[in-house]
Amino acid sequence: MRTKAAADPDFDATHRRIHAERCARFFTDPEGGRNLVVRGTGDRVARIEKALEPFVDELFKTAWAEGRQEPREAYVFDALVMLSERDQAPETRNRSPKPGFLTLVHVPFEALVRGAIEGRARSSASVRFRSVPPANSWGS
Repeated sequence: MRTKAAADPDFDATHRRIHAERCARFFTDPEGGRNLVVRGTGDRVARIEKALEPFVDELFKTAWAEGRQEPREAYVFDALVMLSERDQAPETRNRSPKPGFLTLVHVPFEALVRGAIEGRARSSASVRFRSVPPANSWGS
């Protein structure tokens, strides 16, 4: 890997290369344990870590209260299973979901005050707009 990193002294080029080589691989080890190895850009993997963190914290606190101590990796594994089962993160249970799209509408202020655009009826359908994914969901 050092050879590739040295070949890409430009951070953006390295980032693009790692993104192009992103992967998640499942395999079974000789003992029969199932494994998952994930590789991607730091910002994308950080999103996974952030999603897991509330679960890990809750699992750790519960284990600590019960007098159990396990390696952090065990809690991360359990958090990944919880996330895959679509349990909601402890701190987000009562929060509304994030919107899937960000809509940018360009309307002159005067038209907004009037409630109509010249030559068009008062209807939300009369306003042309373009929906784009929010910035945090764009590919890196």
